[in-house]
Amino acid sequence: MEAPFSVPAIDGSAFTKMKWHAGLINGKGRYFDENGQHTGAPLSVFTVNSGSKYSFRIIGAGQAFPFRLSVDQHKFRVIASDGFDIEPIGAESVILHNGERYDIELTADQPVDNYWIRAQTLEEGVDHTAYAILRYNGSSAEDPTSSKLSCSASNKCVVVNCPFLVYPGDTNIECKTINEMKRSINERAYTNSEKNPDEQFFNFGFPGEPGYRYASVNGRVNLMLTSPPLTQPKELTTSCNNPSYDCGRGKICHCTSAIDIGGDKVYQFIFTRFGNGASGPHPIHLHGHSFQVLKVGYYNYNTSTGRYTGDNADIQCHDLYCNSPTWSNTSRGFDTVHGLEVQRPPIKDTVIVPRGGYAVVRFVATNPGLWMLHCHMDPHTMRGMSILLNESFSQVPPPPTAFPVCRNFPAPDFITKSESEGSSSTTATPIMADCNHSNC
Repeated sequence: MEAPFSVPAIDGSAFTKMKWHAGLINGKGRYFDENGQHTGAPLSVFTVNSGSKYSFRIIGAGQAFPFRLSVDQHKFRVIASDGFDIEPIGAESVILHNGERYDIELTADQPVDNYWIRAQTLEEGVDHTAYAILRYNGSSAEDPTSSKLSCSASNKCVVVNCPFLVYPGDTNIECKTINEMKRSINERAYTNSEKNPDEQFFNFGFPGEPGYRYASVNGRVNLMLTSPPLTQPKELTTSCNNPSYDCGRGKICHCTSAIDIGGDKVYQFIFTRFGNGASGPHPIHLHGHSFQVLKVGYYNYNTSTGRYTGDNADIQCHDLYCNSPTWSNTSRGFDTVHGLEVQRPPIKDTVIVPRGGYAVVRFVATNPGLWMLHCHMDPHTMRGMSILLNESFSQVPPPPTAFPVCRNFPAPDFITKSESEGSSSTTATPIMADCNHSNC
């Protein structure tokens, strides 16, 4: 297993071994060679009328890199994230990590012309940008010659959704983090006085030694399943519940990782990014739910350069890999965590967890099923940085009669033997603690 990082980020961290090739906006883009020459391929064009106001719904559909999106000579308002309205924030640009969605509101208030729409990565020392064109009705059908808005000490550029508190190397940029976003309506956070609260920690990291690091959650490298556990749960043979995998503090195990949740409870999840092998930020995405984001705790940094200098002291690791993180202050938990936004927390389904930092989110488990919680950087997810949430599985109805089965072929030996003998018994280790289906 090779070390996972090689592409440097502007805050001194890193992204992935995946190399940049080109960026697309709505399926169109240009490849630039090392001399800056491009292919001349057509670009996506967004036509606007002078004086009109437009909403753009932007999707971070990349695999590895976050993008800072701007429109030359235009400011806009960021009005929603992941499908939920926020109190509008005026901005020069917005950063989208993989899986995030942001809505912006832009007024066509500049001279009639063509303007570049730019989506630039947060890599250090390179200009990797995806382009599209904002074209005013009445302008020529040519590539823009526009430039970005000028940022100065007296007129700073506001960048929304920074994965750091200070924009590295640019004092003329003002960062607005997720901590400064508010719901557009007055909706309080779920509290510890309702629905039997529960708190759990998940560390997303690359434990191991240089050259042999593994994408994991709490030290567990999640093995992808060869059949759908929702309808064929008896076929799961790689559950981390099997003691032979020997998971725990200071260990790395390869198995199918799941935790049991449910019961209409309020859950507070703390996503962390600590331990040996920690590097750049992770966009953590939850299926089946949206969650309230109460806080993101950032790393320690140089106030001049914005560079990482050390981990946030709020979290304590109890082993080299940080497989079982806790609050450093053992009296903390739920509403006692300092700096929580409990009045109007934004609602999202993807949140950025910075290196050496953490995110605090809450949701109510009212959606029975099996849901993935994973990093939205594809190379990380595919290598095992995910976990299943087994939510009130006893409330999931069994599949219909004659519902098709799906699995790798040929079928595993224990399935073949079971079917030939007309038996439903298997040697699988159950992952569904409350499974009551006939096929469990």
